[in-house]
Amino acid sequence: MLPKRAYLVLGISFLLIGFILILNSFSGITGKVILEDASPKISFYWALWFIIGGILILESAVAEVEREKESPLIYKIGKVVPAAKQSSCLILLDSDFVKNIQKKFDEGGKMAMPHSFFGEYEHQMPMQVMHELSSRSNPKRAPLVSNKTLNYLTNVQNTSVNNYKPSLEESAQVLALWKRYTGSGKHTGREQEEKFKRSGDMSLLCQAINRGKKYTIILSDNYHEIGVIAEKLKYEGINVHVMGKNQLFGKK
Repeated sequence: MLPKRAYLVLGISFLLIGFILILNSFSGITGKVILEDASPKISFYWALWFIIGGILILESAVAEVEREKESPLIYKIGKVVPAAKQSSCLILLDSDFVKNIQKKFDEGGKMAMPHSFFGEYEHQMPMQVMHELSSRSNPKRAPLVSNKTLNYLTNVQNTSVNNYKPSLEESAQVLALWKRYTGSGKHTGREQEEKFKRSGDMSLLCQAINRGKKYTIILSDNYHEIGVIAEKLKYEGINVHVMGKNQLFGKK
């Protein structure tokens, strides 16, 4: 699939070629031919083909831009995981994704998400993630995000908060992958391991395991833990995908 910029360049190029051929066909009538090897009649038909093609390509590019503006999430899912349909896919929010929403609000004075951001996708935030965001047990002794941001997600975007309790088997599977493949898991003590077991990351990944082949998309920038484990789970038949802020909102 070509990027949007390529479609714009291709569409404009088709239009330019079409106009050149149009000029050639009319020039042929007056005897001033731009392309000597092309008869006026053939140039005219080719010109129509290029002009119509260019218009259709440009219309497609504009429609693509509009779809992305309406909801970058739905647009990206359609590109990256087209099989993850709105009727059956579950979207889970991690704490760092919510913190990014707060950051964008602080920078621009308004939430970065359109009301149609999630579309018809079911979207949830684990209770553990909610606790991490609202807890004061951090160096700043203040919640990681404001109540306004949490209320915006739950009341405006209708994000539900779930209290999923992982099974022992699910927890053990995630913990084993964390200890084997992540940097923090390889060099951890007992206290850090217990903290990970109670974390939002554990809840997010265990829910994906529970859903199995049903698509689960985790909105998170924690690629060094959630992203790494999610990739390993795919090899075990779990349809889980991780998307971060750069994919959805672009790099600054």
